[in-house]
Amino acid sequence: MVNESIIIHPNDNSTRFLKALYSGYGEPIVADETLTNSAIRRFISGEQYSDKVITMLGHGYPGGLYAPRKNKNYANGIDQFGRLIINPSHVDILRNHTCIGIWCYAVEFAKKYKLHGLFSGMIISELQEAMDCGFDGILRPEIEMMNQDFANALADCIGKYSLKEVPDAMANYISNPNRIEEFNYNNLYYL
Repeated sequence: MVNESIIIHPNDNSTRFLKALYSGYGEPIVADETLTNSAIRRFISGEQYSDKVITMLGHGYPGGLYAPRKNKNYANGIDQFGRLIINPSHVDILRNHTCIGIWCYAVEFAKKYKLHGLFSGMIISELQEAMDCGFDGILRPEIEMMNQDFANALADCIGKYSLKEVPDAMANYISNPNRIEEFNYNNLYYL
């Protein structure tokens, strides 16, 4: 299914692991933060893409998907975010597509704007997010390994199951049960 997608994935260090969802599919159609919001709007509304799944990956909140700032200032190696690369101005087009939205609280965005497809709730992808969610005593390398495992499992699951089946099927992919892995794997929703 991802090989039939338009991929919107801003270039930020902490979500690079999500490339596992579309690597190995030849030359995917990828849009990133180098496009303006109106260019993305034109891009996803193109008639040649009317049958494509729109896959949106990265960092966000219930209001949309963030793009990193053009002039990246890294504070402690953490990306800084600017505008929303996917925001309410895109929803009229997104409603005409099946969507995959993997960013923190993408499901809230999807519910508010009546989008359909596979969406994530809160996903812990950084050390600060783990601490904010009450998961103390974990190290950055552990989170990076869990992120890669999550993305690989999700890619495999999407390749084997319908999007509707993915949230339940992901439970079979938990390899090293721990609270963060279970948290992330159980925060996928089909709408």
